[in-house]
Amino acid sequence: MQGILVAVYGNRGVGVTTFAAAVAAETVRLAKKGVFNTVLVSNDRSAPAADLWLPTENSAADLGKLLEQSSISVTDLFEAVSTPKNGDLQALALLGNVKGAQLHTHSQPDEETVRRILLGLKRFQDARTTIGAVIVDCTDESDPFTAVALREADVVVSLIHADRKGVAFVQSHKALYTQLDAEDVEQLVFPVQRNTFDPVGAVSAELAGWKPALPVQASIPVCDEAHRKLVEGSLFDRYGDLRYRSAVDTAVKTILRVAQYVV
Repeated sequence: MQGILVAVYGNRGVGVTTFAAAVAAETVRLAKKGVFNTVLVSNDRSAPAADLWLPTENSAADLGKLLEQSSISVTDLFEAVSTPKNGDLQALALLGNVKGAQLHTHSQPDEETVRRILLGLKRFQDARTTIGAVIVDCTDESDPFTAVALREADVVVSLIHADRKGVAFVQSHKALYTQLDAEDVEQLVFPVQRNTFDPVGAVSAELAGWKPALPVQASIPVCDEAHRKLVEGSLFDRYGDLRYRSAVDTAVKTILRVAQYVV
């Protein structure tokens, strides 16, 4: 098994955070032969992730404050992570901003610092722990965590609106997808069907016909359950919606395969 870096990216408002959380939790659950330690990272300061992941807990590590320390090691970061209280998710570590970490509360780290952190986490190993995957909940490319994750990723999972907005997003990122293809980075593209009349088939056909052709997966459906989990603060609970769970499982199996983890 080797540690890998996974970037979950897409249109704003398409459900990247909820999907990243579901994938991180299911990665831990589906790694049945031994512990597959997974770190979920988000630097989103407009909607601090720690309060979405652990809304009823007061012990979440504040990524912003950690990054402002004059000297911080990867060991310091790993020792400060939060963990969901779910009994089956003890191998899941969380790093995000907490409530009150507004846009200008903490200064942004430079990309070299972020690169050292993400690759350090990916390669982290001590007497008790090795990391299977570092999953980054990406915002936009102005965020150093997103920029570095997309540049250094072993797997990129893209969520796009299953309409013209999604196609426009891909078109505006053509250089990125071409580069990922040239570097043989594992890619998955999921159209997200927010409305029953979204033209999923037309969007999938258009993207599959691109050069390079994008590996378009089955669409993620309209799913009230995802919104309910966001409201309730239960993003790490397993989904009952079978189509949504199937998309999550597709991403997880790809992560485990790229990590050379035998399920």
